[in-house]
Amino acid sequence: VYRAQMERLGGQVTFARKLTELYPDERMQWDALIEEAVERVRSELEAGRLDGLQSAIEEAEQIMAPIGAVAKQYTIHCVGHAHIDLGYRWRWNETVHRIARDTFRGVLRLMEEAPEITFAQSQLALYEAVEQHYPDIFEGIKRYVTEGRWFVVDAWSEYDHTMPCGEAMIRQHLIGWDYARRKFRVGI
Repeated sequence: VYRAQMERLGGQVTFARKLTELYPDERMQWDALIEEAVERVRSELEAGRLDGLQSAIEEAEQIMAPIGAVAKQYTIHCVGHAHIDLGYRWRWNETVHRIARDTFRGVLRLMEEAPEITFAQSQLALYEAVEQHYPDIFEGIKRYVTEGRWFVVDAWSEYDHTMPCGEAMIRQHLIGWDYARRKFRVGI
């Protein structure tokens, strides 16, 4: 029952701790508030008083309210990304004709429904495959790239950093950047 509220409070505490790093003059005071809030909830949990947990969570949020007031001055931007592994889970045929196709189609549908969604996708090799096999999806991607809602990022493919030499990693980026420039008119 309290799981979502505890997760929310946990996120607030994590964010508050990070925010203290930006405000060194407030840090000692804010750290004390954070610890007081955490201790308020911890005491209920350790005592096994679940009936008092709801009010403890509310009190903890009130304790951290001065930090929350400063936090509300910021805007957090969340950018979706799909990690599609080219050489681990699936064969290339399945990667292109099921995973990439379905992922890209789904993201395009979400972007159509919700204009605030922003997405970033790496691995230009996937874009080329989608361009060849699913030109309608590729055109949708191009449209959102032009609108600044779909970001083409990184190299030709995501590589294992422990295996290739430095030249191979640089080539991955150069090939990917060239493709992005030619097809999307963007520089990565």
